[in-house]
Formats: sequence, C-alpha cells, structure tokens
Amino acid sequence: MQGRFRSRKWGMTQNVLAAITFDLKFAYVLAGWEGSAHDSRILSDALSRPRGLRIPEGKYYLADAGYGIRIGCITPYRGVRYHLKEFGAEGPENVKELFNLRHSSLRITVERVFGILKKRYATRSFARTFADLDLDDGNEDSMPVDCDNEEAEEHSFMNK
Repeated sequence: MQGRFRSRKWGMTQNVLAAITFDLKFAYVLAGWEGSAHDSRILSDALSRPRGLRIPEGKYYLADAGYGIRIGCITPYRGVRYHLKEFGAEGPENVKELFNLRHSSLRITVERVFGILKKRYATRSFARTFADLDLDDGNEDSMPVDCDNEEAEEHSFMNK
C-alpha cells in the first residue's frame, strides 16, 4: 500500500480531485487516492459514487488531458501547444492551438484556488489540508472517500 503513495522522488503523495467553479468555490472534492493512480481512474470513481461528482446535462467541466475524452469533460487537444508559456509572444497558429490556449486560460482558475489555499494555510503543511481526513474505513481497497473538507468549505464560504 505504501508504495502506491510514493512519488518518483520517494515522497508520500496523494491525489485530490477537485471540481471548482469559476467563482473559486469547491463544487466537489475527492481526496485519498494514492499518488500513483491515473486521473481517469479517479474521475471514474468520483462519477460512480452515490454522493459523487455529478455533471449536469448540458454542462461541462474543463479537465486536463489525463482525464481522457469523456462526456461532460472538455480536454485539450493532444500533441498541440497548450501551456501559455509555449506560445511566448506569438499567438496560436490554428484552431486547435486557439482552443488549447483558451482552455489553459480558463483552467488557471483551478490553480488559483490551490494557490490561495497554500497561502492561507502557509503555517500548516499544505499537504495536511487534505491528509487530516480519516480515509481509512478498515478496508485498504476502499481508501478513496468523498469528503466534506473543512478547509474547502471554509475557502468556499470566505469567497462568497
């Protein structure tokens, strides 16, 4: 079990799937998957849970390429420039690059939320923000759990 939570640099890692609104509020948080788990596997788990992530009809979540193509998720084109830094001073050269540029610009919202949390809880280890959850229900195979994380709720409340 411990090996699945080890990173390439041998640190302990945990995956956290977070659905965040554009007004910087948490819509859903699933913490507890081992760091070596693939994003698409974690998303499938979140969607299959009774109180799991729901994607309303006609609505979409922005997701990175690791989530793969799936209904309700908009992922970037693979093999096409994506990150803002890759464009430098020159703009996109085709429709796919333009799509990826806009996708990246919107997805930065998620990075902002985690940046805010890291700054707000700088006195604590940020890793503890989600690690404080009691993830062990006695069954090693069912580590992932839905959570109502205090910090996520506090963050969403403070940004109303």
